[in-house]
Amino acid sequence: MPVEQPNITEAISTIEQMYSNQLTHLTWTIGIFLTFIGVVIPIFLVLLQRWSIRLREQKLRSELVEKFEDISKKNEEKNENLRNEISEEFRLAKEQLEMQLAEKEAKLEKKIQHAQDEAAATSLILQGAVQFSAGLFPDAAVTYARAACACIQTNDEPHFQSIMEFLITLLGSKLNKSSLENEDDLNSKLDDLPDRIEEFNENSRYDNLLRNFNRALRECRDRESDPENVPESATPRPR
Repeated sequence: MPVEQPNITEAISTIEQMYSNQLTHLTWTIGIFLTFIGVVIPIFLVLLQRWSIRLREQKLRSELVEKFEDISKKNEEKNENLRNEISEEFRLAKEQLEMQLAEKEAKLEKKIQHAQDEAAATSLILQGAVQFSAGLFPDAAVTYARAACACIQTNDEPHFQSIMEFLITLLGSKLNKSSLENEDDLNSKLDDLPDRIEEFNENSRYDNLLRNFNRALRECRDRESDPENVPESATPRPR
């Protein structure tokens, strides 16, 4: 039986077909790979870039919000400090104004009181002169003692000096022991007058006046006889 000889042409064709199939498979593989590299990876890179941009945007937004909150907080602190400063300045200005008003009010009250004391002293001097003219010598002495205190209060030196000199003369010329026995108000005023004068006896300027008054008061309380007359023209008058 004869042996068949291999068909070289078929073998070559088969080999070519096999290599052709492998080459086609390789081409498809390479094409798919290139497609993956050319399409999928760029898409992935684009997505990755978008994700990175989104992260940066979120971070930037977060930083902006944080900075805004920090600026708002600082502004609030500045506003609070400014409000506190304005409030403190207003309080100080108010206190200063109240102090100034209080000082002015005190000065005004002092002036008013001084004017009232001067008016009272003038009125007492006139009242004492009327009482003396009417022969009411104890009453006149009480009134002149009160007038002397009022003149001390207003620093009316001239009237005070003339009133005290006349009061000393009145004690020695119109009053005696019997004149003072039942005059409690008169005795009280005469006894209190030296203490009032002593309060204003700066630099001992009233020492002689106090000695003369105290001596006249003692002599008046010891004297039994009627005193001598005092001319009405000697009574103090408002100036």
